[in-house]
Amino acid sequence: MDDKKLSAFLEAVHSGSLSRAASGLGYTQSGLTQMMNSLEDELDCALLVRSYNGVRLTPTGEQLLPFIEDAAASLKRLRDEARQSAAGQSKPIRIGVFPSLSKSWLPYILKEFQRRSPGTTVKIAVGGYEIPGWLDNDAVDLALIEESMKGNYRWIPLGEDVYYAVVPRDCALAARSELTLDDLSPYPFILSEISELKAQLRPLLMKGRMHEDIQINSVDDAALLSLVEQGLGVTVLPELALKDCSDLVTVLPLAPPMKRTVGIVMPRSTRSQVGEFVDFIRDLKLPSGKPD
Repeated sequence: MDDKKLSAFLEAVHSGSLSRAASGLGYTQSGLTQMMNSLEDELDCALLVRSYNGVRLTPTGEQLLPFIEDAAASLKRLRDEARQSAAGQSKPIRIGVFPSLSKSWLPYILKEFQRRSPGTTVKIAVGGYEIPGWLDNDAVDLALIEESMKGNYRWIPLGEDVYYAVVPRDCALAARSELTLDDLSPYPFILSEISELKAQLRPLLMKGRMHEDIQINSVDDAALLSLVEQGLGVTVLPELALKDCSDLVTVLPLAPPMKRTVGIVMPRSTRSQVGEFVDFIRDLKLPSGKPD
């Protein structure tokens, strides 16, 4: 299947008009129309409803749209890989990653991988809930993130990351052996606005038993730790985010335990170098992040 037809189809859907899509792609409208007719003939179904107001997807087109997007992305990667291979080039492995994983797992992974494949080039982008968009736009080859963000991509779980309560060292709670969320509720609570933990805390927040006294619009867990160190409140963080916490805070287990699953999210088809890197990660025994 011609990837130009798929790209033209996606542009037509995005713009809502064959004439606008043709103009943007440098085709004539009749030429683009012929491409859309040819694509529908290949798939043996109607994808677009055409009218004087533009174009829109048929029900079948809506059903097939995710598959067409995947096919277009896969064909683009195939073309890029072939071009770089023919030119003797090696494209960097581009990784999107949560801050907690960039400080705990990723350095260990890269160190071990460099031993096996010296000279491999890697590009790292640290982020939060924008990472799936990076995958959508082919800005990264894979992502190390939390399961709730996997979307329709291939998901490879790597392990469970347990949450812990983090309180100031001189807080009365620091003497306890474990804490419940109710134990934390009387204290000023610090939570990132984009934390995946919000869904689990929402019942307490809605009932007024817990208050977000400080909200941070950041994915940097170190910022939350710094606020707790200064005695401004308490928080809950996953184990892999606790690598750099100081002796100014006390880290305690939660009862009942809370956890998230972290792993790799990636397109269902990718270049061989990325696939080898992912297979290597799956075989590693990954370290924990909680300090002794």
